[in-house]
Amino acid sequence: MKTGLFIITLSAILWGGCAHVISKDVLKEVNRDISFAQLLKDPVSYRGETVLLGGVIVKATQHQEGTLLEIYQTEMDCEEKPVNIDVSEGRFLALYKGFLDSEIYKKGRKVTIAGVVTGVRTLN
Repeated sequence: MKTGLFIITLSAILWGGCAHVISKDVLKEVNRDISFAQLLKDPVSYRGETVLLGGVIVKATQHQEGTLLEIYQTEMDCEEKPVNIDVSEGRFLALYKGFLDSEIYKKGRKVTIAGVVTGVRTLN
């Protein structure tokens, strides 16, 4: 089965802990008017926009261009941490242009990411 998912090139990743790892500078770039539903409907029209999304990792794979995370989306709480992990509007891909250890970034890990929408990629 082929599935088309929109892809985000990561500027930063936030995982666990109490302090925000995403810099204030990156957070200033986030367009908070773009909903996940809008991204799913027409990701190409949001190319170049910086978004902030939360979810749970489905899979992490290493590629020549970096680490590709397949994530199912969840709501975020007021601290921008993923919540309600049993409810999702869909999946998205996040590409980190570097190495992320798949033992750390593995299936089931909650993540919050900030990044630029770069297009659509089809997975087999």
